[in-house]
Amino acid sequence: MTDKERTLAVLAAVVVFLGGYFLGGQQRVTSFGQAFESLQASSHQHKHGTINVSANAAVPSVDLVVHQDAISGRNLEILTKNFRFAPEHASSKHVPGEGHAHLYIDGKKVARVYGHWFHIAEPASGTHSIRVTLNSNSHDDLVAGNKLIEDEEIITISTKTED
Repeated sequence: MTDKERTLAVLAAVVVFLGGYFLGGQQRVTSFGQAFESLQASSHQHKHGTINVSANAAVPSVDLVVHQDAISGRNLEILTKNFRFAPEHASSKHVPGEGHAHLYIDGKKVARVYGHWFHIAEPASGTHSIRVTLNSNSHDDLVAGNKLIEDEEIITISTKTED
């Protein structure tokens, strides 16, 4: 978290605290810590809608390929069909066939992706799920029928031992 993001988070928590303290509401906020926890919980509860693209003439698809980087981490190759990454239209209205991807590691969203390649640091030892979803410019998940347009790869990182 950058200093600017940290400052904004603290200011937002103060606003939530003061608003909760003075206005009450369904659950009265009585401490700064409770305000900050409430703010964090609400940010993790953000849910995107869905856009069913089954009727499109060209339904998008995605294939995730995980490559070991020669120096460190993993390079994710995100191969798409009937889909164009459009960072210039992020957070605007839906346009069929364009948008961005959301990257999840072990079920937690870690990034928006605006291109076909993305580097991640080497995960800790163990088995990990790396998943990408295709999303509209408006951040809604793209679905075909009732199925999310996504791909997932499972990788296993072994503990390195020295000789």
